[in-house]
Order: sequence, then structure tokens, then C-alpha cells
Amino acid sequence: MLKKWKELSSKEILKAHVFRYIQKVRQTPDGKKEGTFDVLHCANWINILAFDEKNQLIMVKQYRHGTDEISLELPAGVIDPNESALDAAKRELQEETGYSSKNWQEIGVLKPNPAFIDNTCSFFLAKDCKKTHETNFDYFEEIETHLYDLDEVKEMIRAKKIGHSLVACGLYFYDNLI
Repeated sequence: MLKKWKELSSKEILKAHVFRYIQKVRQTPDGKKEGTFDVLHCANWINILAFDEKNQLIMVKQYRHGTDEISLELPAGVIDPNESALDAAKRELQEETGYSSKNWQEIGVLKPNPAFIDNTCSFFLAKDCKKTHETNFDYFEEIETHLYDLDEVKEMIRAKKIGHSLVACGLYFYDNLI
């Protein structure tokens, strides 16, 4: 039966803006193997499948530094300290798109990559969204809001026009609600 490995030491190597890089020395429960492992400590995230009153999916387009590309995504963001995942979802939807909803449901939670990242991503469904506010982007955010039919979004994933894995995961959770 598998058991957790014993942590012998943990050392922060780098504290960056969006993550901390930590090296952990761990040993198998039987003491026969020991190694150094890289772990990224990140804040937890939220992603939102937000539909307006015409059942159009509200999406955002923005430049992403990791891929050096413009990416079409779900509204999303980081859960601030002492903030619930739902409150973060409501805040991010309003900040990034100007939309808000009174009809919210958590539809899934994932560990984005447990091999070396320690956070979770919660997915929320927001129905009957209305444009209620002006957008309020973070300093480095430049975002466009776009509305799509759900089938069109699925086709863009199949055609490799949407490559963000969390969009596909969000659609998986949504499709399995019905």
C-alpha cells in the first residue's frame, strides 16, 4: 500500500510574484530512497463559466507571457488571502468583464498539476449574467470580453484555436452537470 513520503527538509529558493519555488528533500516510508523535489507554491485559482441572459458564454481574450500568445479563456483569477472561492469568482467576473450574476454554483475543483504545483482550481457556473459595471483590470491586464455560443467554443477547442486546458476542464464540468 502506498504511503506518503517523509519530508526531511524544505527550502524556499525563490519568492516570485505569482509563486514560490521550494525544494523539498523527501524520503520513501521505508527509508530506501531519498531525493530533492521541486514544488511551486501558488495561490488557489478560480475559473468561471459565465452565461449571459441569451445563454452566450462570456469569455476573455488576453496576452499570456508564458506562451507569448493571445489566449481566449474563461474569466479567472487568484483567490486572495481570507477570500472564499465564490467571492473571488464574483469579484473576478465583475473586474474582468463588467458582468455580475445572482445565480452561482460551484461545479468542480481540480489540482492543476500535482506533480509539482500545490494549489487547487475551483470552477463556478454563473447564469443569467448582466452587464452591471465597468471593467476594473489589474495594472498589467489588457482584456477584451467576447460572447460565444457554447457549441462554437467546443469547436474552437477541437480546432486548436483555444488551447487553455482550464477552459476544457470547465466545459467538462459543465457538460457533466446536465
